[in-house]
Amino acid sequence: MLADVDTLLYFSLFLLALSGWYAAVIWRRGRAWERLPTVAPPPMSTLPGAESAKEEIRFSVLVAARDEAAALPALLADVAAQEFPKENLEVIVVDDYSTDATAAVVADFAARAAVAVRLLRLADFPGAGTGKKAALALALAHARHPWVACTDADCRVGPRWLTSFADTLCRRPSLDFLSGPVALCPDGTAWARLQVVEFAGLVGVGAASLALGQPNMCNGANLAYRRAAWAEVGGFAGHHHVASGDDEFLLHALWARRPGSAAFVRHPDATVRTAAAPTVRAFLRQRVRWASKWRHYRRPDVQALAAGVFLLNLGLLVGALPAVVRPAWAAPVALAWGAKLAVDTWFLRLILRFQGDTRHLGRSVVAWQLLYVPYVVLVGLLGLCGRYRWKGRRVG
Repeated sequence: MLADVDTLLYFSLFLLALSGWYAAVIWRRGRAWERLPTVAPPPMSTLPGAESAKEEIRFSVLVAARDEAAALPALLADVAAQEFPKENLEVIVVDDYSTDATAAVVADFAARAAVAVRLLRLADFPGAGTGKKAALALALAHARHPWVACTDADCRVGPRWLTSFADTLCRRPSLDFLSGPVALCPDGTAWARLQVVEFAGLVGVGAASLALGQPNMCNGANLAYRRAAWAEVGGFAGHHHVASGDDEFLLHALWARRPGSAAFVRHPDATVRTAAAPTVRAFLRQRVRWASKWRHYRRPDVQALAAGVFLLNLGLLVGALPAVVRPAWAAPVALAWGAKLAVDTWFLRLILRFQGDTRHLGRSVVAWQLLYVPYVVLVGLLGLCGRYRWKGRRVG
């Protein structure tokens, strides 16, 4: 009996301490998110030194594509319609051994586009490798402009996407890296609404952590960085063996080289949108792919944050089981659950309002929070294994 009391005491203290730490972490990030500037950017021509700045702000838009013939026409049309000087813009699509008509779609669009569009095939460059990092490295080697902007083949971008990046760079010319918001396009189903909520949390934490000077997450569907800065940190060489992480490992390396060299662009014009995963299986595969890179993080603060979040969710899950049959466990476990639910709901509402997804507030937020605990434990454990399938390939 005494052993049971000691176990309850130690577990309760551990769980309550973790939940208190987590609430403080999310509270700080929520406040940092609120402080991020959201003022609509003025035209570039009205900014001091804008004319000389515009000479340097030229973008090569990079897209790695594997079996994306159906999605690419919409993205290419969006990029071609940018309110950005066409002479300062090029598009490079790298075909990663597609088995469909991806290459033909790009070639057809390039023949009639008003903007420069180039197609590269990994198959034409022996030794270049396969996968997204190989595709991006090949594109970077052939890019003509000092800045690259990266998005995914299945995304959609607004007409002022590149302009919003350029306006930020005019204000802060010392930056080397820009991260932008990514939002999911729901299809009206409850499953898609849950994904919108989950994804909003990831975007918000990444943006707020960067604002606090503690960069951890970003999304390769919406990035821009200097080619020279990429080369200075060795490109993807330090983590080329990790299939995922072309975005976050680069952010960490650039920040380590020069703290303060990256920023999040919090403006609706900078938002990239993509579809929600159609099935639970597809969703889990994608999240396991993302989680697989956690063990390769080199920054102790990022590792500690990931470990702390995993341990809290594991503790909440483990504690919920005996709390059902042992009333003595119920109070501390319920308090820890309540603290997490409260701070997460507050934070998610901030991000969803920015995205204009107010219809996903309320029941979708609460429902996802209840599912989030077992989801994090499952994905975390599968991610540690480092094995998954992606784009028809087995990794790990």
